[in-house]
Formats: sequence, structure tokens, C-alpha cells
Amino acid sequence: MRYYPGKIGLPSPHEVNRAVEAAFREYGEGLVQMPPKVYVTLPKGDFRTMPAYLPSMGIAGVKIVNVHPENPRSGLPTVMALTIILDIDTGMPQAVLNATELTDLRTGAAGAVAAQYL
Repeated sequence: MRYYPGKIGLPSPHEVNRAVEAAFREYGEGLVQMPPKVYVTLPKGDFRTMPAYLPSMGIAGVKIVNVHPENPRSGLPTVMALTIILDIDTGMPQAVLNATELTDLRTGAAGAVAAQYL
């Protein structure tokens, strides 16, 4: 298993846009398993889990995002995220990624892709 701590090797916005567009298309075609987000409320914020399986990409995993609005007072980001990628045949974790910056890229890409088609 590999751990990717931060900005090492982040994809370009163009690459993220292409990946998000492909994932949206496959989701619309019913080819992606992605149950609704699960929210857990904490005293000063919340965290959300978002599992998904994209058969065409041979990838499964879960993103865990926490939102703590008071964090900037302590010098921490409001939103932080981790993504765990699993081997689709064994379930063995393949990678743990610090997905905070990747989440920002994906959020922007979702808007860009939507704007392209609306």
C-alpha cells in the first residue's frame, strides 16, 4: 500500500476535467455504483463518507471529507479529505491519498463540466 501525503503528482485541471466528465457520463449510464453520501455530525463539524466503484476504470474506494468551520482559527483548513483506493479483486487497500487539494480540483471540474453541457 502507498501513502500519498500531499501535492505530489496532482493531476492537471484538464486531466481532472476529463476524468470527471467520464465518471459523470458513466454514472448517468448506470455503470457506476455510488450510494448516497453518509453524514456524521460532530461537536464542531461533520464528516462525510463517499464510496464508489467504477468498473470501467477498475477502481473502487472511499473518500472521507471532514468540514470543521472553526478550524481556520487554529491554522487548519476548514475542509480536509482522505481517499482510500481498494483492489477490486481482494479489497486490499492500494493507496491512501491526502485528497484535500484533489477535492478542490474535483469540485472545480464538476462545475466546469456542468457549464460545458448546460
